[in-house]
Order: sequence, then C-alpha cells, then structure tokens
Amino acid sequence: MTGLEVQGPERVAAGSEVEFRCEVHGDGKPLGDHVLHVELRSPSGRTIAHYAKNVLARAGRITLRIPLAVNEMAGTWTVQACDVLTGATAERQFQVGP
Repeated sequence: MTGLEVQGPERVAAGSEVEFRCEVHGDGKPLGDHVLHVELRSPSGRTIAHYAKNVLARAGRITLRIPLAVNEMAGTWTVQACDVLTGATAERQFQVGP
C-alpha cells in the first residue's frame, strides 16, 4: 500500500445524497480487501457519530453514498477515511449549503 485517496463533490445541498469514492493505492500489484473507517466532521470540527462507519473496500475500492439530513449545518465539512490496518488516512473537504 502506497496511499489512500478520497474523491467527492466540492458542493452538495443539505438533504441530498453525497457520493464519495475511496481508493487504496498500491505499488502495481493487485490489491486485497481493506477495512476503512470513514467519518464526517461538521464545520465545527465535531465527528458526527451517525455518519461514522467501518466499510469493506473490496480490492481497495469503494463508493459510499451518504444521505445528509435536510437540516445539516451549512459550511465546510470534511470526510476522512482511515485504513484500519495501516493507519493511512485521506481527507476531502466539501461545502454543504441549502
């Protein structure tokens, strides 16, 4: 494993579904399955428990679709993925608006 990447939109509306792609990078060899801990942090920096979960990235890849609440706080949110075994992390910020 040489790294971890999170891709997703720059802006989403509260009440919509946000899609993130997490990908483990390797050194050219086929990747096995990886367990990732994924969580969302609000603009205040607080981890929102109901958005935190462990997921199985088969062959090092997974697409997550997370429905946001209609009344989510507007501002800059952060999604963070962490490989449970290695501790490698990746983050992406995105804007939530009305």
